[in-house]
Amino acid sequence: MEKLLQITSTFGEERGLIFNPAKSAVLEFNRVDDTTDKNLFIQGKIIPKERTYKYLGIHLSTDANYLEDQEKIWKEKTRKALYQLHAKVLWKFNRFETTKIQWKATCVPALTYCNTVTVMSNTLRKNIESAQRQAARWALGEPACNLANEFLKGELGWSTFEEREAKSKITYFKRIQEMADERWAKQMLTMMSINNAKIKAVERLKTLSLKYDCDNIVVKRSEAGEACLNTFKKSVEKKIPRFSPSRMERRHEQKVQPRKVSKTQTTMRYH
Repeated sequence: MEKLLQITSTFGEERGLIFNPAKSAVLEFNRVDDTTDKNLFIQGKIIPKERTYKYLGIHLSTDANYLEDQEKIWKEKTRKALYQLHAKVLWKFNRFETTKIQWKATCVPALTYCNTVTVMSNTLRKNIESAQRQAARWALGEPACNLANEFLKGELGWSTFEEREAKSKITYFKRIQEMADERWAKQMLTMMSINNAKIKAVERLKTLSLKYDCDNIVVKRSEAGEACLNTFKKSVEKKIPRFSPSRMERRHEQKVQPRKVSKTQTTMRYH
């Protein structure tokens, strides 16, 4: 790291560039002991050490869960999105259409950003799914009713956040696997596979691929030998539909199955 910073400093000095160390930070994710405490410099200035840092819109921290601070932000965004939904849609001409559009346009992009490589905790994932169902009940004008999840999906046409995550992760990692071997992203993925590294994103990818039966989808090739990734993406989207009527029907049949009455049961007499 010191050598890379020295190269960067030399590059900046040759071209008259001045780097601001306050816009960078050193995060120690796996510190061995206190004896290895060293300062890193860029153009002779110390780069500060921090516990958390925002990089490409994601807050990384040195805690055991490196996304702990980011999960707090996701949770707050979910709560704020529901409040904004209630405030803006209350007096609109069509609550159903306005809620449907606003939720997809504001909340979903904020909560699915970088879901190709990040992994939420189970608690936060359930919290977000619950918030989406609450928004669906609000759109239908029944915020206090206990409606079936399949009914809400069918009426609103929304995918669950798990389904969105599955589509993103499966297509993203497949695109990396089809890259040339000299590409940096492909080399990192190959190195993790060789070392059998337990990466959360990769483990989550395996779980979702198995759950939605996408691990057997084969990437088709063009006449020139290039991977048809758009065709692969469409195949994944067919495997992970937004709404499955058959699944709803099975759930409905289990709930409303008529109770069998024995012949010996006493019948009611009508006078």
